[in-house]
Amino acid sequence: MLNFDKLFTLAKENGISIYTMYQYLGISRSQIYRIKEGKVQANTLNNILQLLYEQTGNIYQLNDICEFTPNLNEENKKMKRINR
Repeated sequence: MLNFDKLFTLAKENGISIYTMYQYLGISRSQIYRIKEGKVQANTLNNILQLLYEQTGNIYQLNDICEFTPNLNEENKKMKRINR
């Protein structure tokens, strides 16, 4: 699962509000919620990184805005299926 806590911390540190994200990204509040839940499309990630660049002048990478945490329960289920 992708965790975007880093994105929202980075945005807050640079004075980028959720409202600015809505406006710039052209997305709804429900999409912001989905980002917080780790459900995001690649083009949205690209647009978020572009927004951060334009607002801060810094180039950020995906690992600057999110972290991957494996769902161990799901992984164990998949490994059992593979090993059959």
